Amino acid sequence: MGDWKAHEALRSLHQKGSITIEDRSRSGHEIRVFLPSDLNLPHASDEPPPDLASIDFLAGRQYVDALLAREGGRCFYCLREATRDTCKLDHANPQADGADNSYRNIVVSCHECNKLIQDMRAEEHLRRVFRRNLLSDSEFKGRIATLEALRKGDFVPEL
Repeated sequence: MGDWKAHEALRSLHQKGSITIEDRSRSGHEIRVFLPSDLNLPHASDEPPPDLASIDFLAGRQYVDALLAREGGRCFYCLREATRDTCKLDHANPQADGADNSYRNIVVSCHECNKLIQDMRAEEHLRRVFRRNLLSDSEFKGRIATLEALRKGDFVPEL
């Protein structure tokens, strides 16, 4: 790093409050560096939790890992294994019904379920999956209960 760049970096750190320039001379600068404990930084616990209701869970697959974790790495509908690379994000309630992209509506699905569901409501697709013997009776009932929990906001992903 050249002298000019070094001086520029020091001035920037000084403006941010990370250092103070104690003395300047032709032979160099004397600086005082502050440790993180010396700075009045907000603690992680001081930050408010993100407002889940305002997050677009479909935007750019940014939250796919959180949704996959919420659903145990499985398709929401047929319970097949899903990974970040193989899953699709799907609306449990069709957009045609005015559904949004909140965590209460976006689920992870496999390619087959995503292709088959189209504009169908999630309950209808779950019945179809059950009739094809891809879900047992207890799994079908569990999926319906999970769908209700999703809609009530009780099936929340951790960010």
